[in-house]
Amino acid sequence: MVQKSLRQIVITSIVTLCLLFSGCATGPNLGSRAIETMDEPVTIATDSPAYSLLQQAKQARQQGQNAAAGRLLERAITVSQANEAAILYREFGELRLAEGQARNAEGMFMRALRDAPANRSWQVEIWQLIQRSREQQGNPSGAAAAAERVKQLQGLIDS
Repeated sequence: MVQKSLRQIVITSIVTLCLLFSGCATGPNLGSRAIETMDEPVTIATDSPAYSLLQQAKQARQQGQNAAAGRLLERAITVSQANEAAILYREFGELRLAEGQARNAEGMFMRALRDAPANRSWQVEIWQLIQRSREQQGNPSGAAAAAERVKQLQGLIDS
């Protein structure tokens, strides 16, 4: 009973934070550390509890069981290490985007970006997903800001 209440609090907190983050027009600014070091891997160790839950969530999603996939991702986030969260939030965002919940998806992508390792290619992919979610929300100025961030990061990759 207590565990169920705690889970409801965690879920409510995640949704609330996602809604707060989804109101941002341009998102977080990359600090100088992120600009200087862009080769950190984006992975979850196969022996991590979060890895197993992520794989189960992907399988559930492939089978059209989006609600189950969402529950598995929520569990994975609660047991994940800080460096694993970005992958889980991205997957959760992609699930929400596929469900047509673009605002919630954007919040998840913003969290993935916040927790993202210093990896420009990864950040470009996240900004592209943010752009798509903003387009689906009917937010052309937000989508343009995300597209501009994609161009900036790609310019850093190419240089």
